[in-house]
Amino acid sequence: MTICLIIIGIATVLILYGCWREFKKYREQRAEAKANDEVEWIEALVREYEKGMIDYRERLEWPIHNFETEHKHSAAFAKRLENVRRILSNAPHDEP
Repeated sequence: MTICLIIIGIATVLILYGCWREFKKYREQRAEAKANDEVEWIEALVREYEKGMIDYRERLEWPIHNFETEHKHSAAFAKRLENVRRILSNAPHDEP
């Protein structure tokens, strides 16, 4: 009887540990996907800005800052954000 309870206890701990690891992996993948979606949205607004459709410079200040503070971003994200900043700093659509 005691051995059976020990086996059930060990199995329960192993199952809970496996569920925790999968949840942690899922959460990291979801955070990465969310970060990618946010950068793609920022880049879409910048493309519209480049075409001269709408001036999004003020609107993009907060999402860029928010992205940098909330997400652990890789070198690829840093490069993409640097390209966005470069495009916005060139400011070819300034009106007199």
